[in-house]
Order: sequence, then structure tokens, then C-alpha cells
Amino acid sequence: MLQNKIGALKLFTILLLIVVLQSFFQNTTELTRIFGTFINYFSPFIYGVFFAILLQPLSVFLENKLKISRVFALIGAVIIVFISIVILVASILPGLNDSFSEIFTKLPEYKEKMNILNNQIMDFLTEKKILNKNLLEGKDTLKTTVDSFFKANIGTLKKIAISFSSNILNIALFLGKLGLGFILAIFLIIDKEYFQKLIFNIAYLIVGKEKATITVKFLDDVRKIFLNYLWGKTLSSFAVGIIVFIVMYLANVPYAGLISVMLGIGNMIPYVGATFAGIIGGILIMISDPSKIWWLIIANILAQNIEGFYLAPKIIGKTVGLGSFWVLIGVMLGGAIMGPIGMIFGVPVVAVIKLIYTTFLKKKQNEIIVENIQKK
Repeated sequence: MLQNKIGALKLFTILLLIVVLQSFFQNTTELTRIFGTFINYFSPFIYGVFFAILLQPLSVFLENKLKISRVFALIGAVIIVFISIVILVASILPGLNDSFSEIFTKLPEYKEKMNILNNQIMDFLTEKKILNKNLLEGKDTLKTTVDSFFKANIGTLKKIAISFSSNILNIALFLGKLGLGFILAIFLIIDKEYFQKLIFNIAYLIVGKEKATITVKFLDDVRKIFLNYLWGKTLSSFAVGIIVFIVMYLANVPYAGLISVMLGIGNMIPYVGATFAGIIGGILIMISDPSKIWWLIIANILAQNIEGFYLAPKIIGKTVGLGSFWVLIGVMLGGAIMGPIGMIFGVPVVAVIKLIYTTFLKKKQNEIIVENIQKK
């Protein structure tokens, strides 16, 4: 009877996955909207789980090292994280503010520099007979394009400012959800054993004791994947930003602070984020001081190689264990469903899917080995 129920449950799960996949490929927009609504409803709980995952290691370290109660260890962990964030923001914010102020002030100057660069490129191509002289009128077309680009972006910046001021309520709701998530994280960490036992008991009622034990172990492996990836990627991205800043600062490259922050944040999104951040940084340098562009390239290559060959293997290790192809798949699918946040969390989610796949594959292989032994 129990075997029939388990078989029916497996069949139902497979059919449900087929329906979901079919719906996704037939109407991706609607399914993404439904999934986004679901995520929005449960976002405080999701934030709580991730806050708990990120705070627990530091809390456990303080609890064991200082021999203090879990409550005081958690308070200490929160204070350390809060002070670290305040120091980081206080050290970065003034430089970012100066960079943005300079960019807005020099927009007309940058526009003129781009027009001059456009004329120089067209004259060079004509002189080398790559372009026909009759195409020189293209300079005016490009000049118009440059003017339109700056006008359009100034308008966009104004719209962003208006949108920000008119969406105070949405920002307040988001902060409220973060606050609820933080409170949930406190309960999850303080009553860790209770929640572990609760999950085990629920799984025990559904699938039995043996599979309940396997389920709890699987959830712990999932926790380790997210913990190692998020902490590892955060630390390595911070290191990337620091390396880029040091190289560019010593070379007196304009907007060193702003570009290093963009590259550090962009590095949280594998491949895609750092590339786009580098392009934006390159544009800023090209319209400000083109001769310094090589320093950005050198700094980026140096930082990416240090991260790829030393930091990532040491910090993240083999926890994720995904090839480049599957990392890109995780980034694309996560971005399609949840935007930039999804691009960050897409990689560990794909790693969890791989964990499920390898677990079932090993189980099947072991069953085949046992069957072959019994036949002999």
C-alpha cells in the first residue's frame, strides 16, 4: 500500500514537472509573472532563510570561541556585520558622490570630446581610404547620435530621480520585508535544533524515518552550497574591487573608486556582471582620459586571474562544482525569472539541481550493483 502511494507521488511529481515545463515554453511571460508573485508573497521568509544562512557561521564561531550563549553570540555577529557595512559604506560613499557629481558637471564637456573623437576617427578612416570621402557627411549623423544619446540619458536620469521619489512607499515595503526576514532569521538561528527536528518530523510523517534522515542531510547540503557560494563570491568580489582600485588609484585613473565598486558588484554575477561593469567603466575613462584605458584592462585582467586561479578555488572550493556552461545557464534562467537578484542566486540553484541529479544517479547505480550481486 505504501509502495503504491510512493509510486503515485512520483508519477504526480513527474507529470507536474512536465506541465510546468510545457507552460514555461508556451507562455514564459505569464509563468514568470506567477512565479514572481509567489516569490513576492514569501519574500520575508526567503530573506529570513538567507540572513540565517549568512549569519549562522559567525554566530557559531563566536559561541564556540568565546563560550557564550547563542543569543549573545548572535547579537555579536549582527553588531560585527552592521559595523563592517557602515565602515565600508562610509569609506566608499564620499568617493562615489564626488565621482557622480563630476560626471554630471562634465556631461557637456564629455559630449564635446565624443564629437571630436568621432571626427578624428572619420578623418583617419578617410585618409587611409577605408571610407569614401562622400561618407564624411556621416560625421554629422554620428554627431547627432551623440547629442541624442546625452539628451536621452539626461532625461532618463531625471525620470529615475522622479521615480525614486514617487516610489517611497515601495521602498518602505521592501525595507519592511527585509526587517521581517531579519526577525525570522533570529528565530531560525536561536531555535535551530527545534526547526531541524520539525523538518525531520514532517519528512518522517510523509516518507518514513530512513528517507527523512536523507532529506535532512540533503537540506544541510543545500545550506552549505548557498553559504559557501554567497560568502565566497562576496569575499572574492570584494577582493576584485580592492585590486582594481589599488592599480587604478596608483595609475591616477579617473573614477577609480566608482569603477572598482561597479566591478566588485558586477563580479557577483559570473561572466556577465564584470563584463558589463568593465564596459561602462571603459566608456567613462575613454571620454575622460583615453590614455588611461590600458590601466583598466590591466587591473581587470589581474583581478580576474587572481580570483579565478587562487581566491575562488580557496574560498568557494568545489562546493558548486559547475562547468562554465551550467554557470551561464544559471545566470540566464535566474535573470529571466528574478532579474539581477536571480542572476546571483541562479548559480547555487543550478548547483542544487545538480546535487539532486547526482544523488538519484548514485542511488540508481547502487541499485544496479546490488541487483547484479544478487543475480550472481
